[in-house]
Amino acid sequence: MKKRAILVLKIALVIAFYIFLYKLSTLHIQQLKEYFQINGFSNINFKIFAIAVILVIPNWLLESLKWQIAIAPIESITIKTAIQGVLMGIPPSTFTPNRIGETIGRPSVLKATHRIEGGIATLYSGMSQMPIMLLCTAIASCYFAAIQTLFINESHLAKPIFGAVAAVAAAITSVLFYNPKIFIPILQKYKRTQKIADKLTFFIRYTPHLKNSILLISAARYLLYCTQHYLIINALGINIGLIDGYAAIFLIYGIISFVPRPALAELGVRCSISALVLNPFAPNPLIPAAASALLWIINILIPCIIGTFLYIPQKKHQKNFAQ
Repeated sequence: MKKRAILVLKIALVIAFYIFLYKLSTLHIQQLKEYFQINGFSNINFKIFAIAVILVIPNWLLESLKWQIAIAPIESITIKTAIQGVLMGIPPSTFTPNRIGETIGRPSVLKATHRIEGGIATLYSGMSQMPIMLLCTAIASCYFAAIQTLFINESHLAKPIFGAVAAVAAAITSVLFYNPKIFIPILQKYKRTQKIADKLTFFIRYTPHLKNSILLISAARYLLYCTQHYLIINALGINIGLIDGYAAIFLIYGIISFVPRPALAELGVRCSISALVLNPFAPNPLIPAAASALLWIINILIPCIIGTFLYIPQKKHQKNFAQ
């Protein structure tokens, strides 16, 4: 009876997830429909778009390598297991604010005794992108200020003050990234937080080489992701130069990083910010929204569907999943 109840619950959760994923996808697909109704398919450069699609593979390989390195002080895993963990982290991240669901999904491939530390290490791995993203935002904001680019009703985005805020945030996140054990002595002082401190002791084993490796891979992956975005907006008809294009994309993701957002609102936030920043360069305001939708489909939706199937245990692994 208990097994049947658990089975029914699992089936209900799977159905609920796919209903949610369908509703989330329809928002993105609607953006594409509106674009194609006006522009059709004739203006799309499919060769450029194909390159952006191919880059999905190295994009997630880099993320898997970064996560493998980040959890190395906790548990040594193969790159194949790291890829599986990263893909399994995508489904829960799609319906949680700012993708915090990764901290639950990815550690599921680790030993049961390592999953809490694995979740913390996953959070640390994700944090490694913040200094890179914010530094790029500061550079982009100062660049647009120098060439006097104005965005609709938001010209302060292209002022040195916004760049300075982003630079300070980059410095703060860099300090936290290179000193993850800074909170351990504070937490150890109080009985209520000593257990939390014990779960953070693995940070002591993070060497400077390991931290630098994580940060460098984060930088490479961020540039690769921005390259995908740049290729897609060009494929859809925004003829923007390399420097202006990357600066605009840096600014888009920098602004998004400051905005707390639930999963269902993420597309709206991304599209609004993309339309705002790319307005001086886009002949059609639908193009930034369509580009964001396509980027979401190839980088998130497809890997998410693959990730859901990885939750189905194989017979030889059923014992491990039951633990």
